Amino acid sequence: MSTRTNDRFTAGVDSEPQQPLHGFALLGVHVDDMGALATGKPRHDENRIFAFVRGEIAVSYACKLTQWHGTKMLGFDLNLCDELKTVTITAQGAIDTVRAKLLTKDNLTITPKHIVTESVYTDCPGDIPEMGDPDRAAYLERQSLTRSILGVGIWLCTCYPQLTSGINAMCANMASPGDERLARVRSGSVT
Repeated sequence: MSTRTNDRFTAGVDSEPQQPLHGFALLGVHVDDMGALATGKPRHDENRIFAFVRGEIAVSYACKLTQWHGTKMLGFDLNLCDELKTVTITAQGAIDTVRAKLLTKDNLTITPKHIVTESVYTDCPGDIPEMGDPDRAAYLERQSLTRSILGVGIWLCTCYPQLTSGINAMCANMASPGDERLARVRSGSVT
């Protein structure tokens, strides 16, 4: 640490507004707990390093996690219980959107009832029809649906960790998923 930064830290002074930050921060995350230390003003709500980190998180959140509804299928619901001092994270909107895409009037299969079955660990690479084949467009559309559903599955693992093992296994052929993979997703192997 430079002498100037150390002097500023010792004096409890942050860098000037709109100037590069002086100092350092140490942040640690374990499950849902976070600890942090930073040079500068001791109050977290006055410290410029913490303000910078909060700003980066806010920008990331605003750019990546908001306004992604409907076709993008993103959006957590957070329910706070003051009495129990808990936060419950769900994603019912995303689940409803996946259900609407997968369970059409001509395809309603909801078996088995287990969160993950052995069939999800079977390799299911796709075999894309050649250019000019009349089945090619429909096949590519089914691959896109499979990728979309598995992508939502990856995201859902954040609030439904019991899905992680099955979703990760089913994403092995994400570059070119076969019809068998879509059939397994539709059968409820992971949903």
